[in-house]
Parts: sequence; C-alpha cells; structure tokens
Amino acid sequence: MDSSYTDHSWSANNDRVNPRLRPSYSLVNLRVGVRAQRWETATFVNNIGNTHANLGDDISEVGEVPGRPRIYVNPPRSVGLEATLRW
Repeated sequence: MDSSYTDHSWSANNDRVNPRLRPSYSLVNLRVGVRAQRWETATFVNNIGNTHANLGDDISEVGEVPGRPRIYVNPPRSVGLEATLRW
C-alpha cells in the first residue's frame, strides 16, 4: 500500500491577478501479490478513492467558459490483475 498527500496550491497560469486555488488531495494505491516458484500473480487498485485531483491548468488558445475550467487531472480508479512467469 502506498499513499501520497499534496497540499493546496495556487495557479496563475490563466489569470495572474486572481490565481486559481487548487485544493489539496490524497491518492492511495493498493497491491497484493503471491509468488510461487516461477509464477507471480498480483491484483491492484490504483486511486482507491477515485480522487479527481487538479494537477494543473491548461493554457489553451481558446478561452475558458465561466464555471468550466480547463484542468489536467490524474487517472481515475483502475483495477487490475497481473501474472508473471519467470524463465
């Protein structure tokens, strides 16, 4: 299991006079696996809380629509199964 916390920050990419507040966020990932001789299997969940973090503002050639900011976000929750055979 791993987790990370990022505190709030301000972005003045689109408006230097009134910078945009980017809220703080936490991301948590979980991975569980088993190894037996040559085989290894694991299941994982990334971004368990399905957090939509504002990673940064998009500096676009087109203006923003009021109330609909253009931002970069992290990937949504993903769940997977992995299997590895070692030679």
